[in-house]
This record gives sequence, structure tokens and C-alpha cells, in this order.
Amino acid sequence: MGGLQLFRLIFFVAIMATWGLYSTSVLYQMMGQVNAKLPTDLQFSAIGWHYVKFRRLLTEYRRLCPLGALDQRLLILSAFGIGMITAMAWQLSFPLPGILWLGLAGGFFVWFAFRR
Repeated sequence: MGGLQLFRLIFFVAIMATWGLYSTSVLYQMMGQVNAKLPTDLQFSAIGWHYVKFRRLLTEYRRLCPLGALDQRLLILSAFGIGMITAMAWQLSFPLPGILWLGLAGGFFVWFAFRR
């Protein structure tokens, strides 16, 4: 691995880590807004995230905060994250079918997770 390729890898990892922290911050903002409007027994915990819990949070956020834009912000952040993973795979010289698979599978997952 050459010096320029190593620099690019470090650059992509730093950008992705920063983007991931920002995405987590937006997710927790959504959770805070929803928890403020839900009874105690139905509130979301900050630990133990999985697809079903994430979908439930999105549904509750869209129901309780119809004018809120955090779900759209999180969608954009997720799509950008998939793009960064795909770009990093390209920079690391993954084979083209693998890069296409990463982009398509990631895009499908984001679409599937955020559909209404």
C-alpha cells in the first residue's frame, strides 16, 4: 500500500467516523423528541438498537413530530455513509462487482429502512 493510498484510507475512515458520530447525534435527538411525548413504559432506550426498533422510532417520530426534519436529515446522512463506503472500496481497489454490490445493497438497505 503506497503512501497516497494510505492517506486516502485514513481520510475516508476519519470522514466516516465523523459522519457516524453526527448520525448518532441526530438519532438521539429524534429519540429525545419522541421520548418526551411518550408514556414512560413506551419510551425508547439508548441501548440495543436493531432494525425493528429503528423502524418503530421512525414511525413514532413521523407520527408525533409531523413537521420534524430529523428523519430526512438521518436519511441523507445514511445515504452519504453508503456513498463513502463505496468510495473507500473503490480507493482500496476492490473489484468492480464488489463495489457495485456495496453501493446497490447499501442503497437498498437505506431505502428499505426509511420507506414510509
